[in-house]
Amino acid sequence: MQKIRILAVEDNPIHQENILISLESMGYDMVGMADSAKEALHLLVAVQPDVILIDIELVGDEDGVELAKKINRLRPTPIIFTTGLSDPATISRATATEPYSYLVKPIEPQNLQPAIELAVYRFAKEKERGEAENVLPVWNQDVFFRDSLFTKQGSKLVKIPFSEITIIEVAKDRYCSIHTSDESFLVRTSLREIAGKLPPNAFIQVHRSYIVRAAAISSIDDAEGMLQLKQRTVPLGKSFSEQILRMLNTI
Repeated sequence: MQKIRILAVEDNPIHQENILISLESMGYDMVGMADSAKEALHLLVAVQPDVILIDIELVGDEDGVELAKKINRLRPTPIIFTTGLSDPATISRATATEPYSYLVKPIEPQNLQPAIELAVYRFAKEKERGEAENVLPVWNQDVFFRDSLFTKQGSKLVKIPFSEITIIEVAKDRYCSIHTSDESFLVRTSLREIAGKLPPNAFIQVHRSYIVRAAAISSIDDAEGMLQLKQRTVPLGKSFSEQILRMLNTI
């Protein structure tokens, strides 16, 4: 019987250890532990979990609620929130993402196991109903074209398909350059903002100033800290190298 695959998102080492011990003792497959929303999104694609445990109070630019919103949009997966908070404002924000359960820290194994099993069961049933009814996905009203970026060039909005983008790099101040195989676009948007609009399964940040399309990578020189694409070479940041190598399908 295949084990249920669990991804946990928690930035407190004590709670990380508690979750790890509990999951292993119950026989679940712990496929990843992320301590930030950014790392969680990369792992989401790499490990494809069945259930995700998310700490609402993540430290950083995005808390657990913001992370849940992105997961629901990119790869719907049953989410169980873990929290030490119970204020109405936090609960209201979290509820809007339609989680499958809430667990109050410290997490007790007798509460964790039923929450996981119920989340998997509910998700499977919802998927069955959706397939039976041939339900079309609900469009995000803020983003209609999900396969492209649109940037204003003069008086026109120009479409840049994700499939044609090779490199996105910091140019100056709040400007970035988006490169395709044929042309480049200078946009007044930060790299962080652009990253939030890209599909994480197709793009990866390799340096604090560079994001590349994964399919465009032809070789990686970890020793030299360089990454070769079809038409140019970009630096590979040390802080990104380990994660990138871990995601590679190597033989």
